[in-house]
Amino acid sequence: MRSYEYKNTARNKKVDAQVAGEELERIRIRDGNLKSDVVLKEAKPAKALLHPAFEWDNKKAGNEFRLIQSRTLIRSVRVVTEEANKPAFIHVTVKNQEEKNDSYYQDPEIIIKNVDEFAHAMREAVSKMDAATEAVKDLETFASKDKDSDRMTMIAIAIKSLETASNALGRAN
Repeated sequence: MRSYEYKNTARNKKVDAQVAGEELERIRIRDGNLKSDVVLKEAKPAKALLHPAFEWDNKKAGNEFRLIQSRTLIRSVRVVTEEANKPAFIHVTVKNQEEKNDSYYQDPEIIIKNVDEFAHAMREAVSKMDAATEAVKDLETFASKDKDSDRMTMIAIAIKSLETASNALGRAN
């Protein structure tokens, strides 16, 4: 049996991580993947295991917010092994038979074995690396006015490292 916990930055811990992980995995096995709208639908009955993880008061939150809560819950669950603490599910977007984007979460072990899902997951990783690089470059713009050489050196190293990682991931894809 897998052992689950929430990542350190998880905000919503109203459902025990082990319970959440097992319930999300049950849904993933049943459907072949995890979609935020399906998780939300499964959580809707008051007796559902994931029900407490959502804001059901429509005066406080609407369906779109609950979909955000669903995606956040899925991304927050981690699998704990002796070697590491790793995501239980990874987001991928693939083209379906109608050539439309189909977004869902998948077990990393399955993604590694599926060429298409792995390629899409790598492209998403490169996109995130590029976004992080742009964020650090924006920071560099503001920090350059400060004339702190240590800070500028640190930022330059970060930018170079992010660009190197992004290039390496892009070549692996």
